[in-house]
Amino acid sequence: MGSDKAVLDLAGTRLIDLAVAALTPLTEAVVLATGEAPRYLELGLDTVLDSHAGCGPLGGLVAGLEHAKLHDRDPVLVLACDTPRASARLFELLVERLESSSADACLLRTAEGIEPLYAVYKTSCAAPARAALAAGQRRMNAFHEAVELAFLDETELPHELAERRPATNLNTPSEYEAERAYFDRHEALEQ
Repeated sequence: MGSDKAVLDLAGTRLIDLAVAALTPLTEAVVLATGEAPRYLELGLDTVLDSHAGCGPLGGLVAGLEHAKLHDRDPVLVLACDTPRASARLFELLVERLESSSADACLLRTAEGIEPLYAVYKTSCAAPARAALAAGQRRMNAFHEAVELAFLDETELPHELAERRPATNLNTPSEYEAERAYFDRHEALEQ
């Protein structure tokens, strides 16, 4: 994107604030994985830092899982900050699916593929994810073969939730501009 996606604005709200708002109704503690340095301190939330430099989202997942384990919080809801349409209801469905299975994690599966940053992980995933990092792997799915996964397919979502396309994420300036137009349209409809 060329800049910090978390602070991009959609209809007067930063992406980081939209992500926090989606998670806040579901947990007593939203924790931000901020990479190698603390950021977004103005939010007043706990932050966790990557233990390995340059390890990307997998490092953030490991840090978050280890923090949750220390504070006896299980499972962990994981959401990328560039997912502005995130829904608390979808996280409730992911948790329900996880709790009704013997899986270690439940991930959203869309037509575009698996969404490892829109998922619910048990802290039992910490050790396999940490081992993947130690082996030099950086992909979010690097440890998936070492754990049991459950999936929630977007085709199983209630129509009104699926229609919203909650897993939409922003990786390019053109995707950001399209999302700004989407938010502007929906804000106008709500007035």
